Amino acid sequence: MTELTKKPIKESQIQAKSKIDCRAELIDPIDFSFKDLMNLEEINDCTPRLVNNRPAKLVNGRYASLSMKLGYNALKEIQGLYQWSEFAFAFPEKISSLDLSFNCLSTIPEEILNFQGLKCLYLHGNKINNLLEVEKLKKLKNLTTLTLHGNPIENLVAFRHFILSRLPNLKTVNFGGISKSDRQTALTWIKSNSKPVTIINDENESKKISKKNDSDEED
Repeated sequence: MTELTKKPIKESQIQAKSKIDCRAELIDPIDFSFKDLMNLEEINDCTPRLVNNRPAKLVNGRYASLSMKLGYNALKEIQGLYQWSEFAFAFPEKISSLDLSFNCLSTIPEEILNFQGLKCLYLHGNKINNLLEVEKLKKLKNLTTLTLHGNPIENLVAFRHFILSRLPNLKTVNFGGISKSDRQTALTWIKSNSKPVTIINDENESKKISKKNDSDEED
């Protein structure tokens, strides 16, 4: 009898927690896009942009949202971002979406790995030039959406295949869906190309590879 009375209580607690999480997911993102930020220290002097003409929702004086936007700035690094989010967000460990698109990141920052609740990560339009940086994201077990287009690595032949082979939990990449066929093709390609080119050393090299890819497709 004791076990029977415990079970429904536990299930109701899980359901209640799930409802709370779902509501938090629907809250407007905290948007620091287009703030001309060059370093994270400047974020303390900014107020987030209004989303849908609504002020940010707060819980005990902290942002209730689980989504953060820092796109269209000039950030070269984001060291200390998680520490700041612990101060500014009510549920930093549950932040599920982080937008760092159109900044000046040349690597995938290790700082991102502190956000273990991440499901969506937007890194398009940066300066990432080493495809091996993608390996870091294996540690984000909940990640299902990733963007990396608009970086120099996009011009590498291995670009999409490498991402799909290294991050099997992804459901969308660069705003496009992933089929079983896509994943199988990626695995086959990687196996037959054990040492693909993974680094773009400069912008000129990126343009050369891009032109070569175009000519190969025409052939």
